[in-house]
Amino acid sequence: MNFPILIADSGGTKTDWCLIKSPTDLHYFNSESYHPKNVSEQWVENQKKWFKSLQLPSNTSLFFYGAGCLKTENRRGLFSLFDQLNFLLF
Repeated sequence: MNFPILIADSGGTKTDWCLIKSPTDLHYFNSESYHPKNVSEQWVENQKKWFKSLQLPSNTSLFFYGAGCLKTENRRGLFSLFDQLNFLLF
């Protein structure tokens, strides 16, 4: 497994995150919900700023589990954001 890894579990009200830098270096934090209903141009710009503030390495892999993302059309905006941030998305 290559590190770092970012895991997200997003529901309707918040997102729980875990940044795994190594098997013994784990960082937990929360953010607003990444539910597809929240996606707008302004929301995407805000999230880009938030991710930039995290200063994640460019080779970070993202494992995203999100409520509301079963349908392809619902996840397009989120996946577009993650693509713009250069995550390897799983």
